Amino acid sequence: MGCTVNRRKSGPRSRKAAQGHGALGAVMATAGLLSILGDPIPVAAQEKAPAAPREGLERKAEVILDKYLEALGGRAALGKIRDRVSKGTLEFVEQGKKATFTLYEAAPASMYFVMEFADLGRFERGTNGTVCWASDPMTGPRILTGPERNQVLQNARFNRELHWRASFKKAEWAGLVDTEGRACHKLTMTPWKGNPETWYFDKTTYFLVRRDITIVNRMGRITVEGTLNDYKKVDDILIPHRLNEKTMGSTQIMKFASVAHNVRLPPERFEPPPEVKALIGKP
Repeated sequence: MGCTVNRRKSGPRSRKAAQGHGALGAVMATAGLLSILGDPIPVAAQEKAPAAPREGLERKAEVILDKYLEALGGRAALGKIRDRVSKGTLEFVEQGKKATFTLYEAAPASMYFVMEFADLGRFERGTNGTVCWASDPMTGPRILTGPERNQVLQNARFNRELHWRASFKKAEWAGLVDTEGRACHKLTMTPWKGNPETWYFDKTTYFLVRRDITIVNRMGRITVEGTLNDYKKVDDILIPHRLNEKTMGSTQIMKFASVAHNVRLPPERFEPPPEVKALIGKP
């Protein structure tokens, strides 16, 4: 559907942020909603990006992204999937809190994420591809605008890994680095809107194993570092079933219990609820 090493602080403490990539794309779009690994390889094995022409670094990044798509199952298999329903649990380690979640996704860019705590209630976030919204017991319903809206729309793009050029104006290879004891290709992904992201691909498997992003919400700018693992086959593609994140000293663990494809979700699933629709057009 979610690779953490360092913590960097770029804004005031916020509630926890959930995110992901591809199948996890819409989870990434929930960033700001939540209240919220072996011996290192020798230094000699690490390689910085050479002083090469930009087009050379971009071409190398494209080759790695192509190998990533093949590792997941290939373009044809990814292209057959039109929607997805995922269910699982979220653990907020330091707070000792757990929640269940359901994530609905559909092409081209619709998403609805709902998370429920036994004691804190229901947290929701979604988009029908145009209106982006959120609702929780602390703030009530609200329409997302500005950077928050851009983040949701970008990350809600279905099969984002397959259509990465629609979200990013360029990808550049930034070197071979050690990530939690494994050699990884480091890529800098520059979106059409928003902050650059850093992706790490295992040199051997070409799986995406870490992703660092900067989100912007009402609390400010926050760096989120996430590791993706436990890749499992669902239909004809591989999907990570565990996402570990660290942000501002807090740790979240997202586990996927079930994933279903092509369930023919109706468009109504992604329409804003009445209390959100009542806010449309209001200042």
